Order: sequence, then C-alpha cells, then structure tokens
Amino acid sequence: MAAQNQVRFRRTVPTLAAGSDLHSRILPGGSRDPAHDYRPEPVLPEMPSMVVGKRAERVARVCAYSRRADAVHDKARDLLVLEAETSFIDFEAAAKSVAISKESYTAAKDLMERIREGFDNPKAAKDQLLLAYGQAAESQGEYVQAVFEYLLEMAALERVTAGGVRPAFPGR
Repeated sequence: MAAQNQVRFRRTVPTLAAGSDLHSRILPGGSRDPAHDYRPEPVLPEMPSMVVGKRAERVARVCAYSRRADAVHDKARDLLVLEAETSFIDFEAAAKSVAISKESYTAAKDLMERIREGFDNPKAAKDQLLLAYGQAAESQGEYVQAVFEYLLEMAALERVTAGGVRPAFPGR
C-alpha cells in the first residue's frame, strides 16, 4: 500500500507479487473426508503482479486487497480456535466417559471373580451365571472402547494445537 502511494507519475506499478513466483512451491491439496483427516483447501494470496491506474485508484485497490487478506487471516484464526475448543470439549467428554466406565470395569471384574467362585458350587444356576459373566465381559469391552475414544480425542487435540497441548497419559 505504501509502495503504491510513493510512485506518482506511472500508470502501471509492479507489486510484490511481480518479483515472486507464487507457484514455486506446490501447496498440499485439501481432503474433505471428515471421518479421518479433514484438511481444507489452501487459500492463495490474492495480489496481482501489476496495479494499473492513477495513484489514488492504485492505493484504493491495494487497500482492498489488504483488507481481504486480513479478513482471510482472521477467519482462519477463528476457525482454528473453534476447532481447538471443540477438540478440547470432546477430549473432556471422553475423559469423563473413561472415568465412568473405569468404575464399571472394576465392578465387572469383581463380579467375574464371584461368578468363577459360583461355578464351583453345584447348586448354582449355570444360566444366570453365564448371563452375568457375559454382562461383565460387555462392561469390560465398553471400558476398552472408552479408552480407545479417549486416545483418539487426545491425538486430535494434539494435532489441532500442533503439540501445544499434551494431555497427561500414563506411561508418557
């Protein structure tokens, strides 16, 4: 903007884009798969290599380009903040789910021990024992699934924050 204001008597004035090759480095393409790895398409800077017209017109046009670039920057930053907040909320929900299912897991483990003792008793109803054993095993499976989802949310949070947030995890 200041460079366009400095040149007074020329009708065409080159911009910074004239001296650089915007296509020298290929930007990675986007991915629209929301389940695995969503990456939006890159937004290229919008700046012509030459601006034509009187000085006031050139300055006004370059100011408009600058405002649009600022708006793209602000939207991208806001989207990153929103994605980080969403990932953190999902991570907290997964952590609560793990805590709840951990209690269920320990109760199911105790129940399975009591059921194993019940199999030694010849008077015990074997059908009820097998049903209880299956429910306890299902509860343990739910705990494993909750831990898996917790790990996925933790990885998503680390990815969104580029490693800035590293939740505590046992063994790390």
